[in-house]
Amino acid sequence: RVNTETINTQNQGMEPTVTYDPQNSSVSAEGAKKRRKEACQKCINCQRSDCGKCRHCLDKKKFGGSDKIRQRCIMRQCLQQKDRGLRKN
Repeated sequence: RVNTETINTQNQGMEPTVTYDPQNSSVSAEGAKKRRKEACQKCINCQRSDCGKCRHCLDKKKFGGSDKIRQRCIMRQCLQQKDRGLRKN
């Protein structure tokens, strides 16, 4: 996983350099396990309904989209995610 904050684009005319930060990554050293986050289902954002206007909602089948993004409504992003543990790829 590449941290987008570490991409250096200040060098005009040169390709950006991408660095890998293992402490900020969700992939372990062997690359087989990822940390999973789970919504708390208790905060204000978890209790909301889909807005129907954001990019994620417009992609959902119930709003006429193709269901390719498969992400939660941007307005419903959890404020207090809890760690679910490791998942094998």
